Amino acid sequence: MEDRATCRISAQHIANWLHHGIVSKDDIMDIFRRMAEVVDRQNASDPDYVPMAPGYDASPSRRPANLFSKAANSLLAIPSLSCMRAALN
Repeated sequence: MEDRATCRISAQHIANWLHHGIVSKDDIMDIFRRMAEVVDRQNASDPDYVPMAPGYDASPSRRPANLFSKAANSLLAIPSLSCMRAALN
């Protein structure tokens, strides 16, 4: 599991890959959906866990994709500045 700052850096990496044509938005969303299935399997024994994979496109399952979208739309292309500003707010 990543902490918030590391997650933001990861989201910015994905946004940069999209910006430079390394991956497409469809590729990214497909991976988020597949990873939701993995996370669901990992948490299957937790009675309080709410599965993400069924109905992935509904909130709150889209939180990782939403963070990626914010990074992709961010004017702050340098992850360390994004994290620093978030820490100061």
